[in-house]
Amino acid sequence: MSYEDVAIKMASTPSPTSSNSTSNNSASRRPPRKSTLTQQQKNQKRQRATQDQLVTLEMEFNKNPTPTATVRERIAEDINMTERSVQIWFQNRRAKIKLLAKKSIETGENCDSIPESMRNYLAMHPMENAKALSGSFLGRCGISPYGNDSLMMGSEQCPQGKVVIHHLSCRSLSIGSWRRVGQNAMDLIIFYSPDKRTMTYYINNDQAGYKIEYPFSYIKNVYLENGDPDSGKPGGLVVELTRPPNFFMDSSGSGGFFQCGDFTEDQQASQTMTHYLGGHPKVLSGQLAKLVSLEPFMSRHDAFGHQQISASAPVSPSLMNRPASQPNGNAQAHVGMFQESW
Repeated sequence: MSYEDVAIKMASTPSPTSSNSTSNNSASRRPPRKSTLTQQQKNQKRQRATQDQLVTLEMEFNKNPTPTATVRERIAEDINMTERSVQIWFQNRRAKIKLLAKKSIETGENCDSIPESMRNYLAMHPMENAKALSGSFLGRCGISPYGNDSLMMGSEQCPQGKVVIHHLSCRSLSIGSWRRVGQNAMDLIIFYSPDKRTMTYYINNDQAGYKIEYPFSYIKNVYLENGDPDSGKPGGLVVELTRPPNFFMDSSGSGGFFQCGDFTEDQQASQTMTHYLGGHPKVLSGQLAKLVSLEPFMSRHDAFGHQQISASAPVSPSLMNRPASQPNGNAQAHVGMFQESW
């Protein structure tokens, strides 16, 4: 091999130093690889979050229960945790809140301990949570899970597309001898809307929805009855009306509620102006206190303090199965009713 050939070969072969330099330059241009380690794996020992870390995490959760990866990284840097640990903490916290929401439906307990941001999160995920929470929890917290006005009449909605409602924890409805008992969370839903100034009883029967609805201005009086355990008389709310309520119905595929005639047995709701809403007196006492303290309720009899419900002429529901009277709380659920699934 000639001297010229050796010189060319040496020039074309990179030295280890130049190779390492090139490798380092390319590595510096690549973004750093995201760590998937938890704080426990990083320290190779079990480690609980400190009180200061928990305070920050709770504060961030109250602002937003579903932070993005960028926000999680910022939180992790602020409190000296790994991004993965922050992610797991938020996942566990959301699961705990959902469990608390489920329990509040089963027991009728209040849900004030649930952050407002989490209530909004649940309300904005109806496909994931609507069946599990069945409207009860969200309604009781003042947020409607129904984004298309399906339970509320009319087209007026707040800017977010949600009608704000408040749920009353009632398990039964009695008007005269006609009685409905909720077999699950969607059988009977009683709620009111301060914005619409209306009270609504929603009944699900044989895959059809029914509503009894009236404005606050129809309410003459509403009070709490503690009941009598010895005589078996249930406790709950008593609502006295000055005039008959309005009636609506909906069937699968009909496209929404429309006004109809009185569907109660012997049309008792058009004749009996006293309604009994059965439920736990201790729970209902707080909910009643909230209702009667609202300005729309207190001003319900003012000349311009209420709105009347306008709807099309009533249509007889004779072609549909009317919600039959249920004589007691042990009545079996109707075939075809929505069955609650957790």
